[in-house]
Amino acid sequence: MIRSSAGEPFSLLPAPAFRLALWFAAGILLGESCPLPVSAWGGAWLLLWALAALSIASGVILPPLRSLIAGCLLAATGALTLTAVAGDTPRLPDPPLSARVTVRGTVLTSPAEAGGRITFSLRADSCYAGSRGFRFPAVLAVTDRPGESGGGSGAVLPGMTVELRGLISAPPREGNPGEFSPRRYDAAQGICGILDVSGTGRIVIRDSSAGEGASARFTDAIRRSLLSHADSLLCGLEGEFMKDILLGERSGIPPGTKEALIDAGVAHVLAVSGYRVFILAGMIMAAMSLLRIPVPVRPCIAIPALLFYMLLTRCHPPVVRGTVMAIVFILARVAGRRAGSLNTLGVAALIVLGSNPRELLDAGFQLSFGAVLAVLAFMPPRREISAPPGRSLIARRGAGGILRSVRLSIVVSLGTLPLTAALFGRVSVIGVLANIVVVPATGAAMILGTAALCAGVLSGAAGAAYAALAGLLIRAMIRFSLLAASLPFATVESGRFGAAETIAWYAAMVFFARRKNRRWAARSLVILLAALNVIVFRPPDPVAAPPGGLLRVSMIDVGEGDAILVEFPRGGTLLVDAGPVSVAHDAGKKTVLPFLKMRGIRSLDVLLITHSDADHAGGASSVLEGIPVRSVIESPAGVATGASRAYRSAARERGVPRSSPGRGTMIAVPPCARFYVLWPPGAAGRGGAVKGRSPSNNSSLVCKLVYGGVSFLFTGDAEKEAEAEIVRSYGSFLRSDVLKVAHHGSESSTSGEFLGAVRPSLALISAGLRNRFGHPSPPLLRRLREAGAAVIRTDAHGAVLLASDGRCVREICWR
Repeated sequence: MIRSSAGEPFSLLPAPAFRLALWFAAGILLGESCPLPVSAWGGAWLLLWALAALSIASGVILPPLRSLIAGCLLAATGALTLTAVAGDTPRLPDPPLSARVTVRGTVLTSPAEAGGRITFSLRADSCYAGSRGFRFPAVLAVTDRPGESGGGSGAVLPGMTVELRGLISAPPREGNPGEFSPRRYDAAQGICGILDVSGTGRIVIRDSSAGEGASARFTDAIRRSLLSHADSLLCGLEGEFMKDILLGERSGIPPGTKEALIDAGVAHVLAVSGYRVFILAGMIMAAMSLLRIPVPVRPCIAIPALLFYMLLTRCHPPVVRGTVMAIVFILARVAGRRAGSLNTLGVAALIVLGSNPRELLDAGFQLSFGAVLAVLAFMPPRREISAPPGRSLIARRGAGGILRSVRLSIVVSLGTLPLTAALFGRVSVIGVLANIVVVPATGAAMILGTAALCAGVLSGAAGAAYAALAGLLIRAMIRFSLLAASLPFATVESGRFGAAETIAWYAAMVFFARRKNRRWAARSLVILLAALNVIVFRPPDPVAAPPGGLLRVSMIDVGEGDAILVEFPRGGTLLVDAGPVSVAHDAGKKTVLPFLKMRGIRSLDVLLITHSDADHAGGASSVLEGIPVRSVIESPAGVATGASRAYRSAARERGVPRSSPGRGTMIAVPPCARFYVLWPPGAAGRGGAVKGRSPSNNSSLVCKLVYGGVSFLFTGDAEKEAEAEIVRSYGSFLRSDVLKVAHHGSESSTSGEFLGAVRPSLALISAGLRNRFGHPSPPLLRRLREAGAAVIRTDAHGAVLLASDGRCVREICWR
């Protein structure tokens, strides 16, 4: 029999709440994968109720079958609950409102600043579009850029009735296969739309009375006071980390530091998670024990304190989950039951999922409950982890604590690895070791920070002393994390685990951990072999599978920029451009490299940069730093920019040769295809061979790919002046099945004359969602429709995946 860390048998039989939670969660997953109407799930639920009643009344049905019927009934309840909640969520008008509208509603959360934007939630009740007004009961995420709006979103507080003017849109979907989906995340929070008020100057407070937001304002005032007190005690990066550790305020932490913590596998220190709730609960219980407060009274103090902390941290979902779990554990301990049992975990899961079934689809819920379950299943009892005898008591306890910390880090890392791989496609190797230091350091920093805030009220010197100690610990933790992130192979690409891989992993863990127990070993081995057979014999995923005899052309969604991957049938890869770069975002690192690794590409044969503008060449240096590249091809008439200097420096450091072919050149690709350079004229054209508004755009490499009877035309940002020269030079040779529309669909490109020469069947446009340039332009879209070309846009459809056998081109649907 498996034993948990509490020393009790790890079995589902004495844990009815855990079994109920499993069935309920299975029903939620079923409802998510099979989105049937409420009436269908309601009918199934009534039918199962009738079967359950019949089985109880007749007594004929065997107990195992009755248990199965009861489980299916609970699963139907989960599916019905999810469907009902999804049906109650208001939806945006159809079609969506395209003009600015005025929305009135009640502020739900305090404004929070992150990534240069201020955001808060609003429960809308009415909407006005011009002279037309209508009821609009929906929860919206309001976004504003500081300085662009004259309304002052920073003055908005929970409970206020406000009137805002802006653009309403649906939360964006994932742009590329395997990416994080903001729409799914917002749906789990009950948010159905985004109201962007940036630059409108229109945030009007209609009612500032307390109303229903009195408690939120009270806790918000305390939060601001605590943050101000923390600033006075500790400044710099250490102070920002202390504010994050205590209250989840991480707006002052630099993006580079956040990236390093993610690579080190310790990004959890940037979130107020359930772990910190348990630390706080432990501090409260220890203080009450020292004060000799009677045991029955302790929950009456601890539970309100935890609920107040939940409000102070603005009710972040991880804190809510952690608070529920902590309260259930406290009550279970007071009731005389073993805290940490599967039954207690099941009760917490049922409370969380019963109140919001969409929590099951949240990554934080999966990781937090997965970590606790792994500890219960695979962490030996405390008495089994101890240092060898023959040393002093203090030495043995210290060594035992280190051994337990190591075992805990390994168990949690292995237990959440398939979930991490399924969610992010990569796992941190160094994180197993880093967390041995960082997890207890975070707890100690939280204790010292809390002591600093509390002592500072009574004595400024005492508060400063505790804050100084917390600062030293945080500084050491940051340096250790940065060192861990700099090590080679700190993180590895694992590929995204599916259901079969996840089941196989957990079955293997159970088999090796409990191989001495024949019953558990036999069951886990059968499950492991079945999952491995599914992995081996299931059909390949058309999105992630190798080309397999087909030419693959993928236009990656990089926002307002270009990045196109070409995969040849029998090997060979070519990347045309690498996306944009800005102060806040590097598409090469964040989007292009993950897409290449998702496709199983570990090196590039050719990196072709059409021209040196940042929206095309910006991500090239990150691509060169991220994977091996055999050659770089650039325009012979390029204009020097910061982006071009960065990728040339990266190529030079890695010994990657660069070349600048002019028109009439053929680029070496596998013999099954031909790749022609059509423009620009060559080095002699430097300085602007074609007059026009943008010499940089008109110096773009324009190339044609021919595979069998199918051809693709890549045009960079070439404008009408360059297009006219290309048409005069090549005429009917320009005819192509697929056209990558130049300059993101700008009116300055893709003239009628050029379209008449190309005559594409399919036109691809790479543009950013709600970009400030208005790309693609309506006149251009009209010209494409008149030319008979089907249009696919990354801002509307996400990444575009095409496959060709040399006779036709088909789109691979990945959403």
